Amino acid sequence: MRVSRSLLLLGAAMTALGLPAVAQEAGGKRMRLDLSQGLRVTTNPDLDPGADETETVATTDLGFTISTETRRASLAMTLGAQLVGELGDDSGGLEFDRPSARLDYGYRGPAAELGAFASINRQNIEYLRALELIELQDGSFEVPEDLDDLEGSGYRVSSRVGVNGDFGRDDLFGWGFDLRGSDLSYEDVTTDQLEDSRRYNARLYSHMDLTRTLRLTGRLRYVLSDKEGASATDTTEYGLGLTALRPTGEYRATVSFTTPDRAEDRVTVTAGVTQELGRTGEISLDLGASSIHDDGTELVATLAFEMQPTRTSRVTAYLDREVGQDNDGETILSTTARAGWQMTYDPLTQFGLFATYADTEYLGEGDDTSQLGLTASMDRQLTRDWQLSVGAGRTLRDDSDLAASNSVFLTMSRDWDGRF
Repeated sequence: MRVSRSLLLLGAAMTALGLPAVAQEAGGKRMRLDLSQGLRVTTNPDLDPGADETETVATTDLGFTISTETRRASLAMTLGAQLVGELGDDSGGLEFDRPSARLDYGYRGPAAELGAFASINRQNIEYLRALELIELQDGSFEVPEDLDDLEGSGYRVSSRVGVNGDFGRDDLFGWGFDLRGSDLSYEDVTTDQLEDSRRYNARLYSHMDLTRTLRLTGRLRYVLSDKEGASATDTTEYGLGLTALRPTGEYRATVSFTTPDRAEDRVTVTAGVTQELGRTGEISLDLGASSIHDDGTELVATLAFEMQPTRTSRVTAYLDREVGQDNDGETILSTTARAGWQMTYDPLTQFGLFATYADTEYLGEGDDTSQLGLTASMDRQLTRDWQLSVGAGRTLRDDSDLAASNSVFLTMSRDWDGRF
């Protein structure tokens, strides 16, 4: 029922906005089947301070994608599921987990870009690693509201839908919009911290070129949050910016005014730069301050760094530190970061080191929760079809006490890809 509702919402949004249809062209349709089998051994999987429990889990993941693409438009549907089972004397056999569905549409024309998506997935909280839920898209993080509360057992159901458009990006005047909705619900959970919630986000932005190298930008954002057992909260944000364009980058400054209905108003001022680093890298950095009447001033920042220092290696780093509101209307300072290093040893072997960090601080209350995940891995192409991945990881969680978890994993995967 939830899948049907999300897909119907996406279809209605496409129809209402008149999104161009994807014309079928010979050779433009593809199917892909992904198969992955894994084994993971984890100490203290629940991240309880002082616990020494060890868990061994075997998984089989299956994914199916069907897509069609033309010169200007694309449409894709992805389905996925997992068989998971805990090995040991108390194992209960295999369980069907992580059923998911996602529909994506994109259109790129000479003067407009349009996109839409709808997704739904259901996950067993017992086998869920919270940091894996953090997504990085186009240099921006998407952090789930329940990141710090996922514990115990039960099921997490997440559904999302969104529509966006960008018009006149390279013209004298341009504008765009981004509409998103998300729904989080829980089944048979063992903690009262997990409550159903919904969030709706509408963003409107524009630009006007004052000269060939000077651009004025503006944005308006509205967020409505609704949590089970509480009344809805909303936040409105207005912003203006000035950007100086350069052949190899840009300089910019912005000011924004935020008016939450259950918290103090705040003003945020930032200055930033985007600069190419030769032919193999780029850095984008914004620094500023967010002023809150009762809680003082907080440093805010965003960073996106990508660099290929050698022909066989790649380094990336991303950071987002911002002041916002949770679904209860509380003011929070959230810091999210991700860094990675990859090196190709030979045509068949690749090494990687990755780190993910998330911290949430409730301003004025002193509550602070942070998580850090570290992973080292090696990928090896065994045959033309099969790939082996082995690695180790460590996760730290600092709430009232520090808890640590270590893991080792092995994964065999392959895919079948073809046109029809």
